[in-house]
Amino acid sequence: MHFIKPGQRLWAPYTTAMRRLTALLLALAVLPGCSARAWYEGGRAGAENECRKLPPGGYEDCMARVNRQSYEDYDKERRRQ
Repeated sequence: MHFIKPGQRLWAPYTTAMRRLTALLLALAVLPGCSARAWYEGGRAGAENECRKLPPGGYEDCMARVNRQSYEDYDKERRRQ
C-alpha cells in the first residue's frame, strides 16, 4: 500500500500535467490567427515575386492588384462570407 507522507501533495503530478495542457491549449488557440496572416502574407509575397518578372508597364498593374487589399480588410470580408 502507498501512503502519503506528511507535507506531500497528492495532486502534484496532475498539477504539472494540467499546466502543460493549459499551455498547449492556449498555444493552439493563438496559432490559427497567426497562421492565417502568415499564409496571406506568404501568398502576397509570392504574387509580388511574380510581378517582378513582368516588364515595367505590367509590373505596376500587377502590384496594384496585389496591394489592393490589406490583411485586415481581407479578414473582415472572409468572416462575412
